[in-house]
Amino acid sequence: MPFAGARMEALADLARDVREARLEPGDVLWREGDASDAFLFLLHGQVEAKSSSGMDNRFGPGDVVGSLGTLSGAPRWFDATCATSVLALRLEDDSLFDVMEDHFDFAMAMVRSMARGYLSLLEASTQ
Repeated sequence: MPFAGARMEALADLARDVREARLEPGDVLWREGDASDAFLFLLHGQVEAKSSSGMDNRFGPGDVVGSLGTLSGAPRWFDATCATSVLALRLEDDSLFDVMEDHFDFAMAMVRSMARGYLSLLEASTQ
């Protein structure tokens, strides 16, 4: 879980700005090259990710989609499309940065989670 090491105060601050997202199969979250201004924490459903560089992956419940782009400020590096109905929590970059600035333990939990996610993407791409 991406927020496992965070204190309750950080999660409460985060909860003030998080928004629920309900999406249908085929809904496009973003296209490669779009601005990275938010990420999704998936509660239910599957998101398919494909890039022009050949990445083909699926995200499911418990996964965070779009965090690397959001934190880096770089454009999206893959297309993200709902493979099923999706229920997710959406957090805008400004809100995330505010919480990370105020709660170092939360920032570290996010960095660890993203590093694990990146490593699993690399591992999947080499198989």
